[in-house]
Amino acid sequence: MIKEERHDKIIEIINTKGYIETEELASMLNVTGMTIRRDISELEKNKKLKRVRGGVESLPENKKEKTTKEKLSLNNKLKLQIADKIDPIIENGQNIFVGAGTTIHALIPQLINKDLHIVTNNLEAFNYFIDNNEDVMLTGGKLHKTTGEFYGEVAIKSFENLLFDYAIGSTNGIYNQNITTANTGEGHIQMEAFKHSKKIVIVADHTKFDESDMYTFITSDKVDYLVTDNEISDEQLKKYSKWYNVI
Repeated sequence: MIKEERHDKIIEIINTKGYIETEELASMLNVTGMTIRRDISELEKNKKLKRVRGGVESLPENKKEKTTKEKLSLNNKLKLQIADKIDPIIENGQNIFVGAGTTIHALIPQLINKDLHIVTNNLEAFNYFIDNNEDVMLTGGKLHKTTGEFYGEVAIKSFENLLFDYAIGSTNGIYNQNITTANTGEGHIQMEAFKHSKKIVIVADHTKFDESDMYTFITSDKVDYLVTDNEISDEQLKKYSKWYNVI
């Protein structure tokens, strides 16, 4: 198990149990005490858990990653504005990668009937494309139960020998030149897709600006388009236009 998968598993275990002793956690993951303590230290630094005497405990509910179902109801109007802006960017017949996230869920209907060749690690997107008779491939890999996306080594290997015209990714927060996500597994799969794409598109509503999460998976110099909603403030637009092509 690679470190990113292990970190996601640790968070999943702690959020389920609430508290677990360090030795028990090491045993469950079949790693040494030194490894688990190093993992705990890194996760605590990134505010994903709390270390207590003899073990670790979960953070309050509002610090946990929300499920896709919970996120879908947030800022839906803004997500639809972003979806409208994506439509003219993607041309008929192109090869694209579609990542996970509720902002991406909102734009999926804009990708129908364009004769696209689609690869995704997003289970809900895959099912939607199949239902609409689109040409789509699912990466496979380990399923993140909270977000409904596939990640890990198997998912990463799916990109071998592929080349996309566009890769569309989402984010939990954009802080200056850093684009971040809540878990390293999600970040790694998007990074790998971006390596295989001619152009990179990040979608984010305006509430994600000047916010950050634990893991930076891409920086502004590698992003071709940053697509947001119409509610972004003039101040934020001016600030972020220094680093991004904001649409």
